[in-house]
Amino acid sequence: MYMEKASPLAVGLRDHSMRTPVQFQQNYPRELAISEAAALAGVDAIQFRIDNLKEERAIGVLNAVCKASGWDSRPSPAPGAGTAGKDALRGRGVSLMLRDGTYWACVCHIAVTPETGVIKVEKCTLAVDPGVVINPTHLRRQVEGGAMMGISIALLEEVIVDESGVKQDDWLSYPILTMADIPEIKVELIHNPKVGKYGGGSEAANALAAPAIAAAFHDATGKVIRRLPMKPTYALAALKA
Repeated sequence: MYMEKASPLAVGLRDHSMRTPVQFQQNYPRELAISEAAALAGVDAIQFRIDNLKEERAIGVLNAVCKASGWDSRPSPAPGAGTAGKDALRGRGVSLMLRDGTYWACVCHIAVTPETGVIKVEKCTLAVDPGVVINPTHLRRQVEGGAMMGISIALLEEVIVDESGVKQDDWLSYPILTMADIPEIKVELIHNPKVGKYGGGSEAANALAAPAIAAAFHDATGKVIRRLPMKPTYALAALKA
């Protein structure tokens, strides 16, 4: 029996895919838990990771992102952490990941306003060791794009489903990062020819921002936020918890 092939629009879904779907979900709770463990131990979050690592390349990207981001070494929360007020509080957080032979580290500096729950990423720094770097300009651009997607998912993107179906059907009900939201992004590429091969790039970058932003929120406020996206409503709930 012949059946006509349906158009992708016939089912009401965009013909598009989320990048790094599985590892995003893995990396967020794991890296946030490690940052929380560092805070409970009273140890700087980057140093805590280095102290518990043996892999040279993982330590290398952590040292590189620490230097490139201007990381201030101290335990979290920050000395001025708080949960109330109209003035923005600032914090920084870190995350680490291995994907497709490439080691990644990310630091996000954020500002959070307790009165509104609004979180703004002010700076995102990434260090990438893919082994052999073939085209540094192209790789840097891919990393920047992946980082922006990760920040967008972390702060804004949410699909709500009820009995009638998916509630988001346009770019107002499903907001994404705008040009005005893009932070300063710095990418540190580590050319490591002794690895003898090249790993994956770009896609993995979007799985790094969320745990770094959440760790920065804890650094700034002393409160842990676990729900994604970190919209003002959910941030206010975390501040009041």
